[in-house]
Amino acid sequence: TDAWTLDGCSYTQHSADLTDVNPYGLEFSDDGTKMWYVGADSDDVFYSTLSTAWDLSTLTLEVDTKDVSNGGGNTHKTGFQWNNNGNHFTINDQESINGGIGSGARTVHEEWSCTTPYDIMSCSFSESYTLSEGNIMSTTVSPDGTTIIGMGSGVYQGTSGENLYRYDCSTGFDLTSCSQTGSAVNYSSTDSNFSWCLVNDSGDRMLCVGNSNKNIYSYTMPQGNPNTIISATGTAIE
Repeated sequence: TDAWTLDGCSYTQHSADLTDVNPYGLEFSDDGTKMWYVGADSDDVFYSTLSTAWDLSTLTLEVDTKDVSNGGGNTHKTGFQWNNNGNHFTINDQESINGGIGSGARTVHEEWSCTTPYDIMSCSFSESYTLSEGNIMSTTVSPDGTTIIGMGSGVYQGTSGENLYRYDCSTGFDLTSCSQTGSAVNYSSTDSNFSWCLVNDSGDRMLCVGNSNKNIYSYTMPQGNPNTIISATGTAIE
């Protein structure tokens, strides 16, 4: 199997019932024995363990639960991600404006700092940055914290919301130094509702999960060209 291209990948049936029925940003440790996600219904980050690496049938759910509702937002948490050394994580909050979400909301990218690496119970809200799109379901941050890719969903806004956005930060992990770079890239020809995207550490590959077509897509990303986030080619598997 060629990593990040999906060639040779196949589905292995394992399942686990999570506490929050609306989970986002599923993240595993490098050794496959720890798992985190954020619940959009509960506004909690959940930490679970696996006694056998990457085997969901050995999952012990909710070893720790961290309330993240006090980070400055109040409606819909998505897009959990650790940085490369576990001293902080990022999430997104779709804050309600006039009682709505999607076109009636704004997405705030939050950063939480941790005194103990990868220990969610040691983390506290640090800072936030308001993104361009009102319905960004996930963000992925580069290892050095200088680039953020945001994935907008069209489920509430139609094709106007089906965009990928790039933000560059002059200082890594300092949200006050970030601004949008280039134009948004529309992905509606591939799927009408991406729920999650992940960029590899080298920044040249991206995987996205499409809710409408129930596919996983692999894209190449051109280096050094902020005006075009992804290439036109992709590979999908059911």
